[in-house]
Amino acid sequence: MHSKRHTPIAHLHNVRDLGGLPCRDMTVTASRQFWRGDSPHHIDAAGIETFKHAVMTTIIDLRQPDECASHPNPLAATPGFTYHHLPLFMGNSLAQQPTTLASFYIHIIEHAKPAIASVMRVCAAAPSGVFFHCKLGKDRTGIISALLLSLAEVPDAAILDDYVLTEERTATLVSSLLLDPPAYLGAQIYTQLLATQRANLQASLEHVRINYGTAERYLGEAGLTTDELTAITRKLTMPIVNDDASVVRTSTHT
Repeated sequence: MHSKRHTPIAHLHNVRDLGGLPCRDMTVTASRQFWRGDSPHHIDAAGIETFKHAVMTTIIDLRQPDECASHPNPLAATPGFTYHHLPLFMGNSLAQQPTTLASFYIHIIEHAKPAIASVMRVCAAAPSGVFFHCKLGKDRTGIISALLLSLAEVPDAAILDDYVLTEERTATLVSSLLLDPPAYLGAQIYTQLLATQRANLQASLEHVRINYGTAERYLGEAGLTTDELTAITRKLTMPIVNDDASVVRTSTHT
């Protein structure tokens, strides 16, 4: 199931569909509604056509302004795409943020509610499939994925299984990044930040559950309306085909 959700695109490493994951009410998450991924700054014409063919034409860029300036997203200026730059935290440097992944994730959940709400509003209103990404498609992308999947009542185990897929998909990218760690972090901390460990995201899921009860309540406190939450849930869920959660029927965009 996981390999089917991965979308091979030249010069991208970590693009996969949130479709095909089991929900608690005998549904599965719908395909071609939400793709998560790494930065497409090196995407070529064939890759752009892949996005167009899948109707994944609403783009949410979660990166910081300095990341976008140094590695612009070509889809932002490509006809047929709607681009939204929605960074999840203030400031241009990770030097200002917590230096463990678990604390970083919880920091975003607690301090980036307006930005998260903006992302979710775009997801709710998008007339097409949504591709959201950061740099590696692991941390900021992972938080948005976890909230979306939690909203669809995907069990934690499946959310965490999806999260750790990033490790195998980005191994080459991580190896190259480790050759030149930021001076303000150092090699040891940077290695920890680039790792993909279940416990880091699991801490975030537990934080939301302990402090808010559900992702729906968390997002409601962040400012989303009932209609917006319903719109996202409807996009995300669909009946299981032949009682087999591994069979995914592609949703259509209207």
